[in-house]
Amino acid sequence: MSSNSQYSFNRPFDSLMNRNENAIAEESEADTSRDARRENVKIFLEPTTNVASWTHQRVLRDTNKNLRQIYEEEGLNYGKDASATELTSRLFSALKLRQASVANVLKILNASRNVQLCFLVDVTGSMASYINGVRDSIFKIVEKLTEKHVTFAGRGTAIAKKVSLAFVGYRDFCDATQFELLPFTESAEDFRQFCSKISASGGGDLPEDVFGGLKKAISELNWSDISMCTKVVFHIADAPCHGKRYHPNNYHGYEDSSSW
Repeated sequence: MSSNSQYSFNRPFDSLMNRNENAIAEESEADTSRDARRENVKIFLEPTTNVASWTHQRVLRDTNKNLRQIYEEEGLNYGKDASATELTSRLFSALKLRQASVANVLKILNASRNVQLCFLVDVTGSMASYINGVRDSIFKIVEKLTEKHVTFAGRGTAIAKKVSLAFVGYRDFCDATQFELLPFTESAEDFRQFCSKISASGGGDLPEDVFGGLKKAISELNWSDISMCTKVVFHIADAPCHGKRYHPNNYHGYEDSSSW
């Protein structure tokens, strides 16, 4: 595998799979978009709930679609769509597949001479229950890659000759602070301090400005032009991007999104 390749892990599970009822209960009752999201999660978790069956079937169909993509990316046959009772086992299988993929990427990074690693993260309000866990996971990845790096703990040199870290946090169009950006730095400590100050807030409707975050990462970070450089983007989120191509129109809060 070429060290000049760019690996992108912008394949988050749909928010309907990543949320739980405790997290939902903490959200504001006054926020109608969050109310709608909570109802959708209840439909997913409680297939027998007294709602229109077509709504439940739509959620089930969308979830199967997301899981099928993960299976097929690993060269596996997903088979027929899973029923509501079968979905849990499929979900855990997909999670194991994704964990194996991430582990493989980390091996590639450890064997690379020059590494640029960007974390693209949804930092909207719906991530409030998860942001500390996300931050801890990011720190563990960074420490694993830089634990011997001179700029991290003064313990010699890392396997990779040079490790640079960047962070792009995104919210949505309605938010005053739409992005949180840290350009590439070789200091793991500077990266850690920046991430420690990130809080989850805002968000508006269910979809978030994923493409805006990707654009920031691609166009505003100081990516290296060195030919032998492994470049990786880890995307962590709990909600999809805008655009009816990706989910039903009634998830949107923006008129112009219907044409996406």
